[in-house]
Amino acid sequence: MNLKINLIIVVLALTIIGCGEKNQSVPKKEITKISTHKDNVIKQKALQQVEKKDDVGTLIFFLNPNGRPCKMQDKIFQDNLAQINQFAKIKYITTTKPSNRSIFNKYGIRSLPSLVLLDSHGKITKRFSPGIQQINTLLPELQRNVQ
Repeated sequence: MNLKINLIIVVLALTIIGCGEKNQSVPKKEITKISTHKDNVIKQKALQQVEKKDDVGTLIFFLNPNGRPCKMQDKIFQDNLAQINQFAKIKYITTTKPSNRSIFNKYGIRSLPSLVLLDSHGKITKRFSPGIQQINTLLPELQRNVQ
């Protein structure tokens, strides 16, 4: 008897909840259109920031901020920042920002850490092989990029 009463109460509760007023919010299709447009604007802004023309080149550093090799590469950058900044500005593109996904795709980045060198006009001049790059490998390429 108790089981029947509990079952009836559950059915009535579900019926009452299900019969409530229908949601009058924006249809799912519209939400998708709005969020897709917003995502595209964010991606375009991120790309523009990376490819912005500058007096010196740009060294794009694709990284996972929590990965050990990426931390090691950043340490190399920080230890030699004065030398690097003479020839290029470092742009950090992290895996933690969803808007960066389009930049990873554009440059075909699949392994981290990865470095791509752009000249002062935003054109790719050097793609370093994935992995940690020592300063003695980077500096000659950076110097060649400016000339």
